[in-house]
Formats: sequence, C-alpha cells, structure tokens
Amino acid sequence: MADEAGPSEKAKFTKDTEEVDIDPISGKRRVEGGGGRQGRRLTLFDRSSGSVLNPCFASSVLEAHYQRISYQQSVGRLRCACAYLALCSLVWVIYFAIRQTPMWWGLVLTEVATILVFVLLLGATYVRALFPRFSLVLSLIAVVVKGGLLLANMAALKGDEDYGYLPIFDFAGVLQVVMVSYTLIPIPLYLCLLYGILLSGLYILCLVFFIGVETPLILTSHAMMLIGVQIVGFQLHIMSQVRRRSTYLRLCEGARLKRDQAHEKESKDAMIKSLMPESVAKAITETGEGGTENGPSGGPGKSDAKFRKFYVKQLQDVSVLFADIVGFTNMSSGKTAPHLVYLLNDLFGRFDDLCDKSGCEKIATLGDCYYCVAGCPEPKPDHAECCVEMGRAMVEAIREFDRDHEEAVNMRVGVHTGTVTCGIVGKMRFKFDVWSNDVTLANEMESSGQPGRVHISDDTYNFVKDIYKLDEGPVVPDIRELKVLIEYYDETKKGYAIKHTQNEKTIKTYFVVERVDGRPHISLPKKNVIKFHDLKDTSAPPVDQDDVVVEVTGPSASGPTDQELTGMIGTDDSNLKAFYSPPVSQITLNFRQGSLESSYRRYGVLPDATDSKDAPAALSNPRVSPLIDSCVQLAMLLFVAAAGFLAAPLPAGIALGCIGAVVLILFLLMFCFDLCSNCASGLYAGLFSWYPRNAIGAFVMVAPAAVAIANLASCAPAIVDKSVTLREVFLLALCAFVLFTFFCSWTKSCTAIVAVILAIALTFLNPSLCSTKPEAAGNLTLSRNATNPAELIRQGEFTISVLELLLLVVFLNRLYDISFRQSFHCEHQAAQEKVQMRKEKEQADWLLHNIIPYYIETEMSEKKTYSRNLKNVGVVFSTIYNFSEFYDEQFQGGTEMLRVLNEYFSDIEGLLSNDDYKDVEKIKTVGACLMAASGLNTKTRKKNKDPDWDHLYALMDFCLDVLEQTKEFNEALFNFDFKLKIGYNIGEVTAGVIGSTKLLYDIWGDTVNVSSRMYSTGEMMRIQVTKDVAKKLESRYEFEDRGTTYVKGKGDVETCLLVKKR
Repeated sequence: MADEAGPSEKAKFTKDTEEVDIDPISGKRRVEGGGGRQGRRLTLFDRSSGSVLNPCFASSVLEAHYQRISYQQSVGRLRCACAYLALCSLVWVIYFAIRQTPMWWGLVLTEVATILVFVLLLGATYVRALFPRFSLVLSLIAVVVKGGLLLANMAALKGDEDYGYLPIFDFAGVLQVVMVSYTLIPIPLYLCLLYGILLSGLYILCLVFFIGVETPLILTSHAMMLIGVQIVGFQLHIMSQVRRRSTYLRLCEGARLKRDQAHEKESKDAMIKSLMPESVAKAITETGEGGTENGPSGGPGKSDAKFRKFYVKQLQDVSVLFADIVGFTNMSSGKTAPHLVYLLNDLFGRFDDLCDKSGCEKIATLGDCYYCVAGCPEPKPDHAECCVEMGRAMVEAIREFDRDHEEAVNMRVGVHTGTVTCGIVGKMRFKFDVWSNDVTLANEMESSGQPGRVHISDDTYNFVKDIYKLDEGPVVPDIRELKVLIEYYDETKKGYAIKHTQNEKTIKTYFVVERVDGRPHISLPKKNVIKFHDLKDTSAPPVDQDDVVVEVTGPSASGPTDQELTGMIGTDDSNLKAFYSPPVSQITLNFRQGSLESSYRRYGVLPDATDSKDAPAALSNPRVSPLIDSCVQLAMLLFVAAAGFLAAPLPAGIALGCIGAVVLILFLLMFCFDLCSNCASGLYAGLFSWYPRNAIGAFVMVAPAAVAIANLASCAPAIVDKSVTLREVFLLALCAFVLFTFFCSWTKSCTAIVAVILAIALTFLNPSLCSTKPEAAGNLTLSRNATNPAELIRQGEFTISVLELLLLVVFLNRLYDISFRQSFHCEHQAAQEKVQMRKEKEQADWLLHNIIPYYIETEMSEKKTYSRNLKNVGVVFSTIYNFSEFYDEQFQGGTEMLRVLNEYFSDIEGLLSNDDYKDVEKIKTVGACLMAASGLNTKTRKKNKDPDWDHLYALMDFCLDVLEQTKEFNEALFNFDFKLKIGYNIGEVTAGVIGSTKLLYDIWGDTVNVSSRMYSTGEMMRIQVTKDVAKKLESRYEFEDRGTTYVKGKGDVETCLLVKKR
C-alpha cells in the first residue's frame, strides 16, 4: 500500500564461508565475535533503501512481494483503526446525548459523521476488486475528514464552557487520530508526518483564534505536547515497518535455507545411496545403530555396553551375483591413470545402470570385480531371475564396451541363491555389505565359470529352471556343509583348544543359454561415447551427458535471485503461516511451546539467543531497538515535564522529572555500553533477563505518567484554570506506554491501567480538579454540587478521553507484542533451519568422506571425476586368515561373529586417529580383510620431514600396531585366537573414483596386486614384503629372508618377513 521501492536490485544470496559469515539476506560480510560490533553503520534493516521517511526495500521485487503478502495484515490493522475511531465517536455521541448540554446536537452531528466515514471505509476494505488499488487514497480521505471535523468543532463551538464543551475533547481527538494514523492506518511515513504537522499546526491556530488561548506558555505547552506525540508516532511507525520487514527478511532467509537444506538432503540421500540402500539408511537413522560412532550427530560409540551397536539383518532367498573382468590386467597395462579410470568409469557406469533396470542392489566393486544382490535388503519374489538377467545384460554390455573402446575384455558371471547377512561393519569408510557362506559360494561360481557366460548354482537353478534353457556345468565344492566343533591339543600353546571341522561336499552347477520365452536381455540406450584419445580434456568424465553423477558440492554458492526467492516464499505455506499468525496464546500471548517461550525470554539478552548479539547494527536488532526506545522515552519525559512546567511549575513534577531523567539516562547508558563493547554484558544479561527486565521496565515506563500525576495531585485552587492543560499532559504521558516492545505487553498495559486509575481518582478527589470556579475549587462539596455545565462535564470528558486512549494503548501493546514475537519466531525458525542445514551438510560431508577422501573433494566438485598416478605409495592388506574357522552360521546365522568382526575392525580403525598415522588411510574392508594405504594425499605427504619415506614408515608402524591390537583383542575375548596375515608393498598405484550412481574410491595397479599376494602367501601373525621393499626399509626395520615364494602372475618372488623395528 505504500509506494514501491526505488531502484531494482538483483542481489543474490551468498553461501557461508568458514571464517567470514555472509548474511543470507543482505549479502554483507559479517564477522563473528565481539569485534564484529565495532565500526558498524546503523541501518533501518537489511536490504533497506536507506530512506527514513519512506522505509522500503532497495529491491523493487522484494518490496512489491512484501506489499502483496503483508496486504492482509495491513487491511486487518486498518479495520481495527476504523472500528476504534467509530467506537470512540459512538461513545461521545451517547455521552453528549445523555448530558444534553447546550449545542450538544452539533457535537453529536460531527461524531455521527465520523462514524459514517469510518464505517464506509471499513466496508470498502471488503471490496477486493476496488480497495487494493485505492486503499491509500481512501485512508487519507478518512483521516483528513476526521481531522477536519475536529477542527470544525473548535471553530463552530469555540470550546465555550457555556456550551458544555472543553478543549480536552479536541486535544484527545487530535492525539487519537495522530496515533492511529502512525500506527494502524497504512499510509507512508512521510504522509503521516505531513498530516500530523498540519493537524497540529491548525490545532494551535484554532486555540489562538477560536478558543481564545493567548498565554504564550500555554500555547508552547500544547506545541510541545503535539511534538511529543509526533515523536512517539514517528518512532512507532518506523519500528513497526522495521520489524515487519525484518520478519519478512527472516521469511526470505527461511525459504532460502529450506531450499539449501533440501539440496543438502538430496546430496546426502544420493551419497547414502552410494553407501547403502535407502531402507538400511532409514533403519540406521531411526534406531541410531550402525557403524557411525564418529558421525557428526554424535552417533553411538562405545558406552557401558559390551559391544558397539551395529546394524545387521539376516535374509533368506537372496541371490548374489559376482562378475569379474577377464583380461583386465592386459587392458590396464600401459594405460595412464586418467585413461584407466575413464574406462572403468564407463564400464562400471553401464553396470550401475543395468543394476537399477534389473532390480538388483549394487554392493561394491573389488578391483575389477563387480557384485550385487537381489532380494536384499528388501525381499523380492523374482530375485533369482533379476540376478540372471543382470548377468546376461553385463555379458552383452561388456561386448558393446569392447566395440566402443576397441578393447578385448570379457565377463565371467556367477550367481548363487541362499541366505545372507547384510549390514554395516566398521566405523570409517564403511559400506553396506553382505556376508555368509552363500556369498562365498557365489564368488566360487564366478571363479569356476566361463567367460561370456552366466554360471548358476543348483539352488539358483531351482528358482529359474522353468525360465531359462540351461547347460550343465562343473561341480564345485559346497562350503556350506555344517561345521563340527572339536577339541584338539595345540602344540604351540601346550594346551587344549577348539576348532571347527567341515566335511567336503559338492553341488551341481549350470550355464544359462537363453530364455525359454525368447525375450532378449536387458539393454541400455545407445550412447555416443567419445574415445579417450579424442577427449580435449583427458581428465573429464567418460560418461554420457545423460548419466547421473552424484554432486558433492551441496547448494550453489550463488543463491537465488529476488524473483526466485519470492517464488520460494509463495510456495512455503509453513513460513507464510508463521508470518501471518505466530503460535502464541491469544490471552497470555506466550508461545504455546514452552522451550520457544524460554528462548524468546532470552531474546537479545543472553548469548545463546539466536545469535542476535553479533547481528548487524540495524534497528531490527533486539539489542538496538531498546536503545531507540530509551531515547524516545527520555524525550517524552522531558516533553511531559516541560509541558507541565510551562502550564504550572509545580515542585513535585519537577522533582520526579529530574529523578526520572537520571534513571532513563542510566538506562540509556547501559544499552550504549552493551552495543559498543562487552564490558557490561554480564550486568546487562543479569538486569535484563525476563522478570528483572519487566520489573525495571514498569518503573521506566511510568516515569512520564508519574510526572503528570504528580502535577495533578499538586494542583491548587490558585492554578485551577491550568488544570485542563495538566490533564492534557497526562494524555500525552499515557502515549509513552506503547514504547519498549521488548517488554511484556501485560506489564506495560497493567502499568498504564494503574496510572489511569490514579489520574481519574485524582480528578474526583482533588477539589481543584473538580471545578473551574476559584470559589468552588477549595471546597470539595461545593465543587461536586456545582451547577455550571462545564463543572458537571469536566470529570466525564477527562474520564472518557483517558479510557479511550487507554484502549488504544492496550491494543497497540498487544499488537506490537505479537509483532515482536512474530519477528522472533521467524528468526528462530530461520536459525533452527540454519542449524539443521549445517547438520545436514556435516552429515553429507561426513558421508562423502566415507566414500571419497576429503582431499580430492575439490577436484571431484569441478570435474566430477578423479584419477591420479601416484608413485612410492605404500599398500597393505591385513586379513584374519582363520576367520572362516570361527564363522559359524549355526548360531544366529553368523550375526554374532559379524558383531565380533565389527568390534575388531572398529578397534583397528581407531588406530588411524593417531596423529602418527595421518598419512595412512583405510581404503576398504572385504570380508575379514582390511586394505589400507599411505602416501595418497600428496599435500600432507609434502609436509613430512622426509616426504619420500615418512609415510611408508608410518604404514609399517601401523601394521605393527595392528598385530599388537589383534593380540589384545584375542586376550579380551574368551577362546578367540584370530590369526593375521599382512602383506606390504611399495610402488606406483592408480587412484581414482569410479561409478555413476554409486561412487567408489579405490586404487589399482601391480603394486596392489603384489601386496595382496604378499598376505595370501604370508605366514600367520607376520608381515611379508618383497626383497626390494625390505632393502628400501632396512634402515628402519629388521627383516629376515624367507626365500622364494610363488606369486600368481609373477612367478617365483624373493620375499622377507619383518622381524622388528630397529
């Protein structure tokens, strides 16, 4: 309804940084901490145009949208104003009609006209086709007519006492219409100011020319009172606009934060999907279980319980698929890291898409091995068919891959159906995995299969025998045969121990030929894949433009434009509801939620109250607005004291005025010290907590009224002719009770009611206030029995005027209390959403770092891929070689052994938090095997004293600690004797991230393969290395020759075993 803002501005939101906080609304830098208070320029509110006489947003887009969504509130206030002014006029009509003083009909006529004007304006507000366009004009016409009728009364009836009419009636009317125009009627501030000045000036002229007031002191007193009410109205209008627009900005911030939060949630969900199925993630989130003890939200860790919490679930009728790339070694040889990652990304990206289309759940990739399941974690009746179709599609997909990239690799696929235990083991770099003898058997189906064919077990055959044509395959050992627990004599320990034995058994297998119904395999849309050597940027991802890549950056650093932002607000019903009606009690105005009310009572006072302490220096700041209120209250006290002094210099009023001024100045200094420095923050927090604040507020707010009441109480017969002016001074003092919106409205209103009761009582009890005749002024009985019309109506006029103004004060206190709470509620919501967004971001970052290392995140965010050839990297495999002897599915399906495995890996991973192992990182766990590496982070590697060797020494020390930790673990658990084999190697590796829907960070290369062979051919509880590695590390460690060991793919290799650290 006010004029639109000035120049258009497409200010964009910016994202918070680590050291400098960027305000999401203003876009200004906001430095955290106490130093941020210094050197700040006071503004009305963020994004303000800077105009004081017409507060509005600098952005015309925001201003227009604000006017639209605040229209309902503005019309509501206007309706209240119309009802109030019409009601006041109705009271006067009844009063004058009952008294029937001379010329009463003239007064009644003007008040009836006032009622008619505001009733018509009230009715016009319900005409939605007309009012929004002409609201400003109609509102101005109404207040101008009201002011004109007041002046007409003064001109026509001349305020003559013989007509039963006194100037206090006109003065009260002026105060009412000025206050209402500033606070309730939606007209711009500059028009309010212009209207108030003109009405006040004309009122003074009427006093001179029609009422006959010639005393300069009385005229000056009235002028000061009218200036005082202008100041109060001006301040109330400014603060109302500031608060409402600041609330709107918090609404904007809430909408922006919700958008960012939704983006973070999408990113988080995508990353969770890369780690585990949605149902598993939901179960872990709801139960607080899983391998997440180091999570950002304070997930479960070791407590009083014997074991850590972890998530596992046993399922029957689950089909497991293992697929291995035949010829991967030849394909990878001679290729650079980007080229190899390019190929793997393309191939595994195709497999990921096929996994989604076939209804399977990808588990992981292990080097060149890909495995997935169907019927897990959610049961599927066609699980076996899903896996077989996945295998058939993978065989065809790799043929297309060969044609696209001119390669010669093939696929060997194995499928088995049985019982699995799925869940999460470990606390870092964890992933959703499956375990059971049936999983191991599925792997055996792959290794015993043929390239280009799908090899299935007898159990899978029972599910798909009517769907596919099958050829018989070789028999394979059945490792699922029940284990038998036996006791034996352990020569090494010189005592008896227990172990499992297992009888040998074989199962039939089959190869899939084709479907009985002739339906073709699942296929993917033809992709226009660019060959690696044709890429302009060889570090770019190989996938097609339609492929899905998980974003790792979270919300964009550049926020929405104002047009986009207003669109977000329009679709956010929850924030709009809070904007229109905060969740407060209609009687007490307290928040319905107790914790919210407690936060509100700390608002702007204690350090934990929604960051207001370090907010920008704007009038909307709850620590700034009391300072402005204090200044206005001090001005009001001075105006009330001066106006009373000019009318009648009474000692009581002067004394109370001086005391009140001192108190207010101290009050003002307290706010100044708090804003300028922290030196008085403790005292401030103590004095202005909720109950002390309102107790002090009652004394501060009553100061102007106390001066006016003291003057009324001191009124003597000698100055009875000045009593009307003293009463008018009290009406001005009553307006000051609307200030200080951060005080409770009940405190202000109750204090005002007490002051009104005292003033009315004095009117009836003080003889000097009961008559205008000096001879009756000293006699209470004579004054009460006076027959002069003016003497009869004096008490009535004052009482009605005071009560009408009190009604306005109480209503405005309630309105501004709700508005202040509304502003707090929106800011509180925005703060909560910001905390939630940060929490979501922390969780997303934490989950992301469980997929990929933090140090490659920047490159991933820019290129959506990562690949590096890294030299002199240490790689270690550590496996519990005898875990299969302990693993027994006869007891709770093996879940208790997985619980033990979770404990073991969590203890081992806990070693990595040691600063000595900052260069060592876990790559993954596969079953009972842990893979780790050092030297992958080149930045931290360069910071070492010896960048070439320190990280390798750290990895070897980590291996030694793993052996010691395993021994301690065995001692802690009865009858457990885990035996480790550790393989260690040094050399060049390829590190990269592959996958489309499920990201995976891994390392490849001959160094990795040799390290794996070192553990598989090693000895129990020993660390095995090649002869070359032993020579490189012999300055720090002592080794013993083991001789020649046959290594698959390498032939005979000279190896050594670590003896000790030198």
